[in-house]
Amino acid sequence: MVERGRQEAQPRTDLIKEISDLREENQKQREEIKLKSLVLEKYETELFKFRHESFLQPEFQGTQQFSEALVNLLKKGRAYSGQDILKSLNIDPKDSEAVRIVHRQLQILQDFKLIEEGVTGWRWIK
Repeated sequence: MVERGRQEAQPRTDLIKEISDLREENQKQREEIKLKSLVLEKYETELFKFRHESFLQPEFQGTQQFSEALVNLLKKGRAYSGQDILKSLNIDPKDSEAVRIVHRQLQILQDFKLIEEGVTGWRWIK
């Protein structure tokens, strides 16, 4: 019995060390994913601003392209708060220029009577 217990003790310590190593690796992977998500959000925010910067020009002449992602989101039929919209578009809410572009697009869509802002947020008018 003693001999058998000694044989089983060794694999358990190996398992404990392996579990510890895997947990540590898992934590590193989570941190890396978080960092990559922040970088991706930054790039997507910059791309959104570049594509839709004309919405910040008050006297813009010509055609403007609305964010297809924004229109598709609103067409889903439910109301979205400003924060929900920014999160869905993967836009950094701290980037005031990008937030102004989204807000301007929402205002124009509202002026065209395509969307409305209610207590629960913005929604597409069917």
